[in-house]
Amino acid sequence: MTTTLNPPAVDSFLQRAPTVADRVTNAGTRRSETVPWDEAVQSSGAWRYELKYLVGRESRAGLLHDLAALSEADRHAGLDGSYRVRTLYLDSPDAACYHDKIDGVPDRFRLRVRGYFVGDRLVSTVKFEIKERRGERMRKHVVAVPEEGYRELSSVLRSFRFPRNEWLHLPVLARFFRLKQVQAFRPVLVVEYVRRAFLPRTHSGCRITFDETLEAWSATELLHRKSSGGGLLRPYRGIFEIKTPGTIPAWVAELIRKYRLGRQAASKYAMAAESLGIAADGDL
Repeated sequence: MTTTLNPPAVDSFLQRAPTVADRVTNAGTRRSETVPWDEAVQSSGAWRYELKYLVGRESRAGLLHDLAALSEADRHAGLDGSYRVRTLYLDSPDAACYHDKIDGVPDRFRLRVRGYFVGDRLVSTVKFEIKERRGERMRKHVVAVPEEGYRELSSVLRSFRFPRNEWLHLPVLARFFRLKQVQAFRPVLVVEYVRRAFLPRTHSGCRITFDETLEAWSATELLHRKSSGGGLLRPYRGIFEIKTPGTIPAWVAELIRKYRLGRQAASKYAMAAESLGIAADGDL
């Protein structure tokens, strides 16, 4: 049994956005050794809903217990079932992404760079992401690069240059840097949190996450950690999120009723920008 959501009509604004890749050709140079751009993997996800609920301290343990009993844990998690997500967000000098979010602009996008950690160890590739929102639904365009490749690209992130042409044969990465240039985006802050992820056994494409211990700090670099002591979610304990293409299992809807959860806007980036005071005057 499922609960069905009513999807709006959507089309991708990114199909209309200019891309550097349209003007870049691959020289086809023969190389004998592996280079970072050869190891990059890109993808575009399906449109989906993201339903978020803030969870109080009194409900955390029971909700996590029920989720563990009714679904499968993410295979990438550490021994305790969790991993750390660290995200570097980009925005314009006039905080366009922040204000679009606060003002409820229905069609918008965000650029971010993300890594996954167990302890302080990076356990994944580094993902350059274009997160696109159209009304109630969203999707991500992602290119995952090895750590060596990220270290090269990180200096480009902090400048207004393009990466070398070898990187630009990857359409998602080319578009990421094109949008960065057009919007004058640059890195502004990092958000880090502990995530537990669950996969419903009967609903392909549906994913559930519980994020807690949110921290944020002003930053232009992803891999340098600077603890802020947490506190972004007070007085709440975590964010319960359902990512789905259109339906949710009946038992998930029952958990929402059981713990009396109400759907809320819970943008980690907006919370961080407000907590750090960098959007107080309208500028970053």
